[in-house]
Amino acid sequence: VHGKANQFDQVVEVFEEMKRSGVELDNASCCSLIGSLTKSSDPHHTEPLMEVWRNFKSTTTPTVASVGDFSTAIVGLLKWFAASERWEEVQDVLSFANRNAIRLDAHIFNTLLSGFGNANNPDAMYECLRTMVQGDAAAPDVVTWQIMIQHFTKPSLRPHVSQDDVVAVWEEWRQLAQWDNDSEQEHTLRTWVNLVQYFGSEEVSNWELVGSLEKWMLENFAQLQENNKHSALTVLEAVYKEAGRDEDVGA
Repeated sequence: VHGKANQFDQVVEVFEEMKRSGVELDNASCCSLIGSLTKSSDPHHTEPLMEVWRNFKSTTTPTVASVGDFSTAIVGLLKWFAASERWEEVQDVLSFANRNAIRLDAHIFNTLLSGFGNANNPDAMYECLRTMVQGDAAAPDVVTWQIMIQHFTKPSLRPHVSQDDVVAVWEEWRQLAQWDNDSEQEHTLRTWVNLVQYFGSEEVSNWELVGSLEKWMLENFAQLQENNKHSALTVLEAVYKEAGRDEDVGA
């Protein structure tokens, strides 16, 4: 009742009274407390939330009847920890969800992937992706691969991500990318540009793959909007010029 009314101080008071009275937290208690406290932005509620989370992950197991409440609590924790940039806790929650076969949708995973990428944490991105592709988790979608490419190709992560991994992510994305959908074309082009600039960079210099990306784009060139045609060719020209590849500029 207090949680639904956003009376978070009262939620904490009830929690403290439960402890004083020796009332053990069960599945329903933990899920209710987490659902309430993850809506609070007051830093005074952080420690009670962390205490409930520690209890939750060490003593509770979802039942058929409680799996919906469990899922809601897990999503609340993930969003709260991500918003607070507490990435170790996010990884902990993901591991807990995976162990207990809690299914999360792709949107939640993609939000987390963006957060891990912005925090320059490729290890957490890998773990998040593994959680998606294993077991009963949500399957990666086109946005998942676009996020992976966006961050794996940026200069700050290049020393920490292998070129083979970037190629593998590109191959997954390529199967889902759409050039013929006007609403998706900007996203497709932006991701394509990231890859061209990555493979054409001085530290990577994989011109075979730049050529493959060029060929793929040209195969879909007729479907591009005019401004996107110009943008794609301008990016290619700039990458080739930067590397002194005059024959490719001419082509």
